[in-house]
Amino acid sequence: MAVLCDRFGVNPWNVIQAAASKPFAFMAHFPGPGIGGDCIPVSPRYLQAAAERKGLVSDVIAASFRATGRMPGHVADRLAALLAERGRVMTGARVIVVGLAYKPDIADARHSPAIGVIHELESRGAQVLVHDPLATGIIVDGVLRPSVPLDRVWPAGAVGADAAVVITPHSSIDYVALAGQVGVVLDTRNALSAVESDRIVSL
Repeated sequence: MAVLCDRFGVNPWNVIQAAASKPFAFMAHFPGPGIGGDCIPVSPRYLQAAAERKGLVSDVIAASFRATGRMPGHVADRLAALLAERGRVMTGARVIVVGLAYKPDIADARHSPAIGVIHELESRGAQVLVHDPLATGIIVDGVLRPSVPLDRVWPAGAVGADAAVVITPHSSIDYVALAGQVGVVLDTRNALSAVESDRIVSL
């Protein structure tokens, strides 16, 4: 749905907010850069394998994995377009990926969607730094990427990165400062919805 909204030029978060105005039978499902953790990306595969042993095919499970598996590429495509609008290209762009854990306010980065996003960005030539106030780092393509404090990414008062991509919306991140220090922020989790800046673009 996030990709479909993007093609139509519609903000998916606004769509969800409008849908939530219905006074009954509503459950919000939010878009994001992918799935992570030790259960959602893993357990359905066991169910799928068990079903196949009984001669059944789960189209829903297979389709959901295909859709979520494409999200890191969509995030990279979206960022490339945002950089192009600002006269930049992905090759050589300094990008900081913010939030390495698979969900907010924890340090667990198992199967984090940040892994796929970092891989996609680097495969397109971006220079990627990572930041997470809780996780110390993340392994991507067999290489440990240590979390870098934000005050080391840029000198005080200066723009130190071409872009930031918010993957995990930790509550301890200063999003106002982040938006003021990078060329553009691609917010995949609606973490900066309360921050007013023309540098912020949602997924």
